[in-house]
Amino acid sequence: MRLTSLLKFSWAYNLSQYIFGAARLRRWFVHELLRPKPTDMLFEAGCGTGSLLDLMPPVQSYFGYDISEDYIEAAQQRYPMHHFVATTGEDLLSLPPAPSDIVFCVGLLHHLNDDQVRAVIRLAVKNMKSGARFVALEPCYLRHQNQLSRFFISQDRGEFIRQESEYRSLLLESFEWVQQDVVTGLNNLPYVHVAIEARSPRLA
Repeated sequence: MRLTSLLKFSWAYNLSQYIFGAARLRRWFVHELLRPKPTDMLFEAGCGTGSLLDLMPPVQSYFGYDISEDYIEAAQQRYPMHHFVATTGEDLLSLPPAPSDIVFCVGLLHHLNDDQVRAVIRLAVKNMKSGARFVALEPCYLRHQNQLSRFFISQDRGEFIRQESEYRSLLLESFEWVQQDVVTGLNNLPYVHVAIEARSPRLA
């Protein structure tokens, strides 16, 4: 059985995250980029098993969705006080919004083609309260990049890893303000990530 096939199981996903040093990446994401407050209402796209909640203070509310029913079942069992749904971003677009202070995702967008990313961004905008933030962390290619780093990133199971400028272009279709920073050393591999924060959705 291939590794990518094993990763559909929540236990294999969590094990792989441990091996690759994802705990350090997640701590950095929560403490430096997400910065949740106890009064915040959070909305996570592609939440996996919901493990980011272990690193957060208690928040007012949390909603997470993921396409994997196995991941969502594990999340619901571990965090029964929060709301999880097994679905896609496209399907959620037809449902009433869940007004949120922060809409976020980690390692989701590089699994999606441009139209699917646009759907996630539309969903984010729909669920953002006034003054809310959209936050994401994604692997990215650089124009001039170490060959070893490019090799490891190319082995990722996500088929749509982009350059920093390509993520930015997609976000600027829907947001007036986008800030991105290239970050290295967040896990046990020579990976490059782009940290994304967007605000001020454009009027339709």
